Amino acid sequence: PPPPPPPPPRRRDAKTLDELFKDYGVRITTLAKMAEMGFTVQTLVNMTDQELEDVIKTMLEGYHVELLVGEKYGIKSAIRAERKHLEDDLERQKSSSKAQ
Repeated sequence: PPPPPPPPPRRRDAKTLDELFKDYGVRITTLAKMAEMGFTVQTLVNMTDQELEDVIKTMLEGYHVELLVGEKYGIKSAIRAERKHLEDDLERQKSSSKAQ
């Protein structure tokens, strides 16, 4: 039989907040505030949607961060996309280990 096709190119996991939010319209000042609050890519990705809502609410009300109209949605979208990417990687790893 022919050899199996090569695996698709692997997208690199986001390591920094800059990488996570790069294409999602989140300003550097917002990222700086999130970092100042102690958030990392890992902590944000592991949060539930409700916890994310609470973080955004805290930024708005507690820290008086003025988010642009699309930033709130950009934050949520970037985190959901990273979660999906990590879940897909995990599934791929499980599939390849079962095939061996």
